Amino acid sequence: MIYSEAENEDHGFPSAIGSINMTGNTVETLNSSVNPASVTFYWLKVLKSLELNPTDDIIVKNNNIAEGIEVFHLEFAAIETNQKD
Repeated sequence: MIYSEAENEDHGFPSAIGSINMTGNTVETLNSSVNPASVTFYWLKVLKSLELNPTDDIIVKNNNIAEGIEVFHLEFAAIETNQKD
């Protein structure tokens, strides 16, 4: 649903990302034909680096997310990790 991308800049250091606040949202599937496991609320992808350089908080909390929806997905290039709650 929400996608952010941080890319390594020309000088070789990771680009900064931050001041992201996602609170108080309700996310439901449209109907029973939608597989909740196919939905991600917030996906953050870091390109060309294995380092994230947050300049401020990244807050994802106090949301009403339907059962089975992935709340947060963090991807570092070819390495992926996720948190279900």
